[in-house]
Amino acid sequence: FSLITDPESLHEKTDDELMILGEGITGGVRYGPDSEPGH
Repeated sequence: FSLITDPESLHEKTDDELMILGEGITGGVRYGPDSEPGH
């Protein structure tokens, strides 16, 4: 077992995590003004 088995696998996992994190972070900022309570 190796931490760095395949750069592709690592990239995929990182990409997936980034997607989830980005979706939550950017999601609030992107859809923030769109779902404004005063709008």
